[in-house]
Amino acid sequence: MSVAVEKLCPGTAIRIGIKHGQDLSKLKDRQLLLCLIAWTKPKHVWYSWPCGAWGPWSRFNMTRNAQIRADILQKRAYQRRYLHIVAEAWNLQNLLGGYNHCENPLSSDAWKELMLGDVFDCRIDQCAMGLRCPKTNMPVLKPTRIVTTSRELAERLQSCRCDQRHQHAHLEGNFRGKNLSAWAEIYPRKFCRIVAEALHRQSCQ
Repeated sequence: MSVAVEKLCPGTAIRIGIKHGQDLSKLKDRQLLLCLIAWTKPKHVWYSWPCGAWGPWSRFNMTRNAQIRADILQKRAYQRRYLHIVAEAWNLQNLLGGYNHCENPLSSDAWKELMLGDVFDCRIDQCAMGLRCPKTNMPVLKPTRIVTTSRELAERLQSCRCDQRHQHAHLEGNFRGKNLSAWAEIYPRKFCRIVAEALHRQSCQ
């Protein structure tokens, strides 16, 4: 996503996360994120958080036995710190007059934990954005929820739905030593381009 943004406006994206040296499970890094937003006053902030403990497979696994349920609930308790920083950063960004956008699978239970106020709520299907299974090259539906404070982005995403003209791959197993569901965590280029263009147009207004 940040690469697509910087193609339109070089040098304008700040990346936050484990890959870039920040661990938002740590209080210090969460505090630094809030300071960064307050200092730089970004026009847009895009949030995404780990979804493994919140998805349908986790809900299914919790029915298998008490120990698995306890393990998943423990993971959820740990990962709530990510949801808390999203809520805090969201409120700060709103106060500063910027736009907020967040993404997670449509079926994620994490959505039930977040209270983000007045927003535009969108569903997209990532097969419409070009997401394919690397093993079979079949489209992957991956229904995804986008919550945003930008009307322009919400309107642009309305048409990003499956056209029902193809079959979908099911992401089970591994490919080249990597879980297939992990391959689907990477945003399709078309999705990145659409979002980047909408954010760039709004930034230029």
